[in-house]
Amino acid sequence: MHRLSLLPAYPTFDRFGPINRDHLLLANISCSNLTKEQRQRRTYYSFHQPFTLTDQSVHISVRSPFMKIYDELYGDLTKRFQIDDAILDYNYQRLHTCMNIMVQERIRYGLLPMDTTGMEELRFVEHALAIEFYL
Repeated sequence: MHRLSLLPAYPTFDRFGPINRDHLLLANISCSNLTKEQRQRRTYYSFHQPFTLTDQSVHISVRSPFMKIYDELYGDLTKRFQIDDAILDYNYQRLHTCMNIMVQERIRYGLLPMDTTGMEELRFVEHALAIEFYL
């Protein structure tokens, strides 16, 4: 059960399964190899998003720099893995937990200095690479 809590998953509360039971994301599995329930979970995007991205620019030349940065770092991931921002956000938090566990273990074995802080050690562009690897 502990290992399952560290793997990529869908948000805990959804309409396709019991409450408080994580469903594995299986982002690296093609839709044709998923069960009907897993395909539904991936397709219907029924999870509440904790935030909303709104691009109100009318013309691409006046597009917000924040939207450009978001698209470069995370927009491709949502399309490639067929997930929405809510699922990406949920798994980013799970990745954060995994990184902290790894850092604590490495500190315990003397491989990292005592003041190492986990995800904060990554550069901004490395966060997107870390979440892609995690998924």
